[in-house]
Order: sequence, then C-alpha cells, then structure tokens
Amino acid sequence: MSTYDHYTEAKCIADQIEGAGFPEQAEQVRQAIENGVSGTEIFMQLRCYLSPLKNNDRIDQQVRHRVNLLVDKIDDALL
Repeated sequence: MSTYDHYTEAKCIADQIEGAGFPEQAEQVRQAIENGVSGTEIFMQLRCYLSPLKNNDRIDQQVRHRVNLLVDKIDDALL
C-alpha cells in the first residue's frame, strides 16, 4: 500500500503555484480539498485544476514534476 499523501502534496503544490503567480489555481486546489464531498470528487477537481499546469513553462520544473506525479497518482487511484 502506498504512503503517498495526495492531499498534503496538493496543498504544498498550491503554495508553490501561488508563489509562481497562479493564485487563482492555488485557491481552486485548496477549495477542492476543503469543499469536496467525496474522495472521487476531490480527485477529479484536482486533476481538472492541475492538468493545465503540467507543461506550463512559467512554473519551476521541480514544481511541474510534482504536479505531473500527483496527476499520475490521481489517475492511478481513479482507475
């Protein structure tokens, strides 16, 4: 069983993307976690909000890597 914490990682990414100039997307990530009714709903929203950032050159490469990893982990969990 994986010990990867999707929600903690998403919150850390939100802080990082906010610092990179994406406050709206950061708030969307935070709101998805806080207001989601189910894990599936939260994961679908996170995937929706984070996927457009996967290849955004305005975001540090390390953060993009974290975004990609989280989206991949969410995809795996939703299968």
